Amino acid sequence: MASENATTDADVLNLLSDTGPLTISDIIQHFAVTRTAVRERLLRLMAEGLADRELVRGGRGRPSHRYSLSPKARKLAGNNFADFAVVLWQQILGKKDSQRRQYVIRNIASGLNDLYADAIRGTTLKARMESLRELFEKRRVRCEIDTLGGGSTFTLHDCPYLDLVDVDSTVCQMETMLFSQLLGDEMVLSQCRLDGHACCQFGPNQKQTNSKAQITV
Repeated sequence: MASENATTDADVLNLLSDTGPLTISDIIQHFAVTRTAVRERLLRLMAEGLADRELVRGGRGRPSHRYSLSPKARKLAGNNFADFAVVLWQQILGKKDSQRRQYVIRNIASGLNDLYADAIRGTTLKARMESLRELFEKRRVRCEIDTLGGGSTFTLHDCPYLDLVDVDSTVCQMETMLFSQLLGDEMVLSQCRLDGHACCQFGPNQKQTNSKAQITV
């Protein structure tokens, strides 16, 4: 039996990762803590989507529950995608051929557009921005829509690609292309964190908007 106490949720998650499904009694034996403490911790982990519970029947006596890591927890535990993405971005875009870089950036934006497009709804720019906001906030990226001045702007308070931006600012260009495709309107990056602003803000290309208005008239 381990001598350490289960002081954090991570202790229990690490144990489940190392051993596989366990009962409450198994966890109590490992950490030498009370049944109430273990039960409360497991309930919290299940509420957060990090642990799964399975009813086990067999032999004599009452059925018991076994607890295991959820797919969400396993994904988080093995998440080193940021490091991989940085190296991959450097290898793909670390070329002096500007035409090839632009080609790759456009294709990355199109690939992400294919991934996210089904989540974007609405016929107006504001409605589609709202869908984009919901999509990003599910990924814990803080963002908001500003409609002051008669237009709509999309503001990112968190950078979704922070690790990439640190090595190559062209990711901002890719993101602008992506937003243009998702929102169905040519977008421009009006302010950027890399320039010292507190957030990144995207809005429709006013020159294009004015041109469309003139054609309509």
